[in-house]
Amino acid sequence: MNYNLSIYHATQFKFFFRAPSEKKNGNNTATVFLEKDQERNNAFKDEFIRCRVCNHKITTHKEKININDSHYHTFANPNGMIFDIGCYKTALGCLNTGPPTEEFSWFKGYSWQVAICASCLAHLGWVFLSANNNFFYGLIIDRLIDSIK
Repeated sequence: MNYNLSIYHATQFKFFFRAPSEKKNGNNTATVFLEKDQERNNAFKDEFIRCRVCNHKITTHKEKININDSHYHTFANPNGMIFDIGCYKTALGCLNTGPPTEEFSWFKGYSWQVAICASCLAHLGWVFLSANNNFFYGLIIDRLIDSIK
């Protein structure tokens, strides 16, 4: 009877091979945990939006927000340079530089500061600040790399 049961198991289940020193618990637990950790790390890694210059992690897709009913906006600065930006709640990979100013703000009720990459100092966009301490980032789309393929 045990012999028939062994044949049944061999045809119905996937076997994991393990070193003799490992516990006999039906599978190689260390391998299963390692595979699960790798899957989680790969999923987390793939959701980052990175600096195009140095590949530094800037923000994630989960941080995307709509401002004035849209995530994407196109604006021109006073010199006529056109910028396509996306709006994000946070951008932990950015540093904010310069004093906040309300001059030429693209969003009514917000002042702005330049946002640069914390790694290579490339200009990536702006942080927009309201009088009641709300803020969001407007990041220049063509200065970022989307890690999701």
